Amino acid sequence: IHFESRLLLAPMSAICNSSFRVLMETLGAGGTVSELVSCHGINYGNERTLKMLELSPLEKNMGLQIFGEDQKAMAKAAVIAEKYQPKFIDINMGCPVRKVVNNGGGSALLRDPKKLSGFFKAIKNSLSIPLTIKMRTGWDSETINAPEVINIAEGEGIEFVAIHGRTRTQ
Repeated sequence: IHFESRLLLAPMSAICNSSFRVLMETLGAGGTVSELVSCHGINYGNERTLKMLELSPLEKNMGLQIFGEDQKAMAKAAVIAEKYQPKFIDINMGCPVRKVVNNGGGSALLRDPKKLSGFFKAIKNSLSIPLTIKMRTGWDSETINAPEVINIAEGEGIEFVAIHGRTRTQ
């Protein structure tokens, strides 16, 4: 993925709508990412969820971020999200919110790195555009596993990794 600037806008829930992303690109962001979107909401065809996937024609280097725990559901949602013509699809592996984590999504994905190779592969193989991830350094101070997760991601062809420099518990 080529960005005009190394400054990228991180995904932020309830903030990174299309208007804000366009503003950030205008102010010099080389790329932007949507707020996290539920793979299950996408797959169910929820109108409000699908609205979150819409891009402005003014957006140049925009990625759609999806979250979920099931690789088949994530792959299916990624295919639907790709139809909205983002430059890349981003997997949320950083959300610490209880309702996301309790279902196995967001930062909960960091709890069992052995499952990530197949998870990444299923999603990556469903796409014709780059796949990226945003993650935390680990679940807690006892399980800092970012290097391991990055190596797995690289092995599966993940284009880039953004790291939120804290653990989930922090």
